[in-house]
Amino acid sequence: MEKKRVVIIVGACVSGLTVCKDLLELDGRPTLFEADTVLGTELQTPRPMYQYSDFPWPESVTV
Repeated sequence: MEKKRVVIIVGACVSGLTVCKDLLELDGRPTLFEADTVLGTELQTPRPMYQYSDFPWPESVTV
């Protein structure tokens, strides 16, 4: 039986969300912590630059 590692990610900014997505694709078990009430809202680049084809940002996320 293969053991799964739990990974803690602090900060749900663009980097934190990217790591979370990658770990999920590798069948990982990430736990994401964010102090704010909304995830990934502090974008300095236009929203489409941060989207994945299989994981688009909601239209409510603005720059």
